Amino acid sequence: MRIGWKTGNPNGDFSFMQEDEFFDYFSQQVNLAKLCKNNTGCFYSGAYKQLSGATHGYYDNKNSLVTSDGIAYNWVSSNYKGPICQTAYTEQQAMAESDVENCLGRFLVDVNGNKGPNRFGYDTFFFVVIDKKGVLPYGYAGYNNGPGACNIKSLGVNCAARVLYEGKIDY
Repeated sequence: MRIGWKTGNPNGDFSFMQEDEFFDYFSQQVNLAKLCKNNTGCFYSGAYKQLSGATHGYYDNKNSLVTSDGIAYNWVSSNYKGPICQTAYTEQQAMAESDVENCLGRFLVDVNGNKGPNRFGYDTFFFVVIDKKGVLPYGYAGYNNGPGACNIKSLGVNCAARVLYEGKIDY
């Protein structure tokens, strides 16, 4: 999905907005079942697992929502040109180096809501928002090699690109 916020133009420039502004806009673009703004209840609050099965960590779910089809969205961070985007490039190879400076933030999508297994690459996927490019899946810059690889032994954070590009989960 491409979002041209502030202007409302889906092909327009992406203007930086605060986390609350983003969620106000985003929640109006989907078939909303539940909005959890500054509280819990929409997104899994337990520990997420890596694709390998190891515990990955917890995510603050203060700005999350659930759509009518049961998919949960969680705006993880809006660190404009900040450390979140740098880490996504250097440690996870989730995005292209040239996009770090234009990174507006990232969000998690849990395709089956609060139901398990809450495992990256299986039912939970990361996406990044890039100025003038839109919403891109983690791993779009390459998910086959290095620390960002999407395979059964990996973190699984870059598997969104593999699933979207290959159309299946078979790792």
